[in-house]
Amino acid sequence: MRCVHLDWFEVCAVETQPLTPQFFEDCGYRVDVRPYGTPMYSDMYTIYEGREPVYEIRRCPLAKMSDGGIFDDNMCHIRFVNKTCYLDRCIDAFRYFLVKCRVEYRGISRIDICNDFTVFDNGTDPQDMIADYMQEQISKINQSRVSAHGQDLW
Repeated sequence: MRCVHLDWFEVCAVETQPLTPQFFEDCGYRVDVRPYGTPMYSDMYTIYEGREPVYEIRRCPLAKMSDGGIFDDNMCHIRFVNKTCYLDRCIDAFRYFLVKCRVEYRGISRIDICNDFTVFDNGTDPQDMIADYMQEQISKINQSRVSAHGQDLW
């Protein structure tokens, strides 16, 4: 059995008007403002639809072009909250969100696609393959030192 899905989805966009918490509240969303930003952006907050978080907004670049930096002054990043990645038609809902909030999409900045499975196509059990890899019975080109930490009690 296989399950292929988005595990992380984030886009780069440009604000056509300041995407302040008040702006999103005026659009009908609830906003939770984080008291600190990120290494690239001074502002970060989570947008909720009802009680569910749906997107994280990172805005106000710290390295603006107008100050000699590398980012457009109105650049922002919008990331799906993990649960949003698993919703049916999440991209359609996101497209609606961008149009509703008048955000100019620039491109995907990060996408992780996950392929969950219980057995490889050749019948190999993933746990056996990992055990063989950790015991250096399987090698790869340019192999770095690998170690595992933790304990699985299941």
